[in-house]
Amino acid sequence: MKSLFTVAAFIASAFAQTAWIGIPAAGSNLTVGSPLNVTVSQSPPMLGFNQVALVIAMQQCPVSGCSGYNPYYDGLGVVLYQGPFTPTVNPEAPWLTYHENFAVQVPASYSGAALLEISQFELVGNQSVPYWGIQNITVNVV
Repeated sequence: MKSLFTVAAFIASAFAQTAWIGIPAAGSNLTVGSPLNVTVSQSPPMLGFNQVALVIAMQQCPVSGCSGYNPYYDGLGVVLYQGPFTPTVNPEAPWLTYHENFAVQVPASYSGAALLEISQFELVGNQSVPYWGIQNITVNVV
């Protein structure tokens, strides 16, 4: 029975509605302590996928760079937003993906390379199989 659950969880995670950061673009310069609009995008919703929560966070990278960072072990850093994620499509621009905009603030103590991250939690299917995914981009805080 455990192996059946493991297979179901693997399949659910493979088809989960992964979200990504649409704005700002990777490599963007962000001003320390300033407001920041983060657009989180997602493909059109599929039946049986229930959004539970979204976290937007920022993690300052060490001088050596961001490449060795692993959010599953190192954490997400400073949480900028935590709460519901209810992406919608703009009826005037239906070719755009489903998305939601979030107004957050760049941490005042950061400078240099940083990871802007989203962590998404959703329940998949009739059995409510949990899915948790993390996406990130590297930005420069100036």
